[in-house]
Amino acid sequence: MAGTILVIGFLAWNVFRMRKGYRVFFNRAYLISALLWIKMPYMEWLFVAFILLAILERQVKFPLEIGFSENQIVFNTLFKKKYNWSQLANVVLRDGLLTIDFTNNRLLQREVEDEEEDEEVSEEEFNEFCRLQLQKRG
Repeated sequence: MAGTILVIGFLAWNVFRMRKGYRVFFNRAYLISALLWIKMPYMEWLFVAFILLAILERQVKFPLEIGFSENQIVFNTLFKKKYNWSQLANVVLRDGLLTIDFTNNRLLQREVEDEEEDEEVSEEEFNEFCRLQLQKRG
């Protein structure tokens, strides 16, 4: 009974925070649900699903970040994806839209949200950096 009240309390708190515009995570409610599920008389193994949800939730809600270096491009996802410049045909940033064209005819486009105001790089500088890296590979 107390566990159910805790889960409902966390859900109500998250709804309140969501309406205020804050980022909301349900991992505490998932963990409490997992602990409660262990006491169930049937399908006790489902507590593993709640624990996995609690662990993976933050990673799934994490915004995609793409890092560019002279050697490679790294996508910061659950399993980091790394691409060498030799795998790319073109990279362009224009009007806040990043376009990555792969040599295998795959195309990726993402809107860019510039949160770091200290290191402001212009689109021209970024495009020039990418052009130079693409020329080096060839």
